[in-house]
Amino acid sequence: MVRKTGFAILMVIVALAGIIILPQTARAISLKQNSVVSGDTITLGDVFQGLPENHEKVLGLAPQPGQEMVLNARTLLRIAVALDLPWRPANSGDHIVLTRAASLVDRDMIEEAIRVNLANEGMAGKYKIIIPDSSAQIILSPDIAPGVEITEFTMKPETGWFEAMAAAPSAANPVSRVKINGTIQKLVDVPVLRETLKAGDVIGARDLDTIEMSEKEIRQDMILKEEELVGMTPRRMTAPGKPLKTIDLEAPQVITRGDVVTMLFQSGAMTLTASGKAMEHGAKGDIIRVVNNSSKKTIEGLVTGDKEVTITSF
Repeated sequence: MVRKTGFAILMVIVALAGIIILPQTARAISLKQNSVVSGDTITLGDVFQGLPENHEKVLGLAPQPGQEMVLNARTLLRIAVALDLPWRPANSGDHIVLTRAASLVDRDMIEEAIRVNLANEGMAGKYKIIIPDSSAQIILSPDIAPGVEITEFTMKPETGWFEAMAAAPSAANPVSRVKINGTIQKLVDVPVLRETLKAGDVIGARDLDTIEMSEKEIRQDMILKEEELVGMTPRRMTAPGKPLKTIDLEAPQVITRGDVVTMLFQSGAMTLTASGKAMEHGAKGDIIRVVNNSSKKTIEGLVTGDKEVTITSF
């Protein structure tokens, strides 16, 4: 909002208008603290309340739609004396803020119009749109319903920088045309933990949430698919809400050294089983050493399940 402390234009008009004599009345005249001006001019009734007459007396031009004008105690005193009003400032801090009514096209509406334009140009997906504050609002007169459409659009894919022409309230009725510059960042859904998990905790689908990250923030070792997290366990205590890397996870151990395990041997349609003792810890997919409890022979096998090792020979 633009604030104006000078009020010379009002005093010129007041001086030309002459002195208005208001009859003394028991009704007290008081200063409004804030006032919304709907028209092109400021009236006496916009500034003071309790006036017995002359509410519509024009004092000067109103600020532009959406902008403000501040009248301080000195300016208000000059108005009161010139118009012979029975009112005086209580202190030097007395003031009034006059705001011109407006219909505002805000940042959200502008960003949504850009997203619609991106979709129309075949750019599917989610995007973060960064617009400087100077371009994040379009001000229309209060009698116009807010709206905006993008009529021109260019973008540099390598940097995400864009330039657009916005027509408000619409392309068919471009009361205001504003050039908008900014950047667009493609967003990627990244799975993260909902709560802190420690080593040994097996990650399930219910443990996962999703955050959005800029494509530029994505690193090669980040895990972007939920299925690559489910069934794994953190190597150490892991905080929620942060992207996980492949180095942060491992398959959970399903066999502990010393466990009694079932050894499986398959040959065609034939499956043989035997009891063994694990000589090493093992996660699913690991190759560990086991001792056949019958033959006391140490062999290697592939961990294929909980307390289960598949071997190639007994």
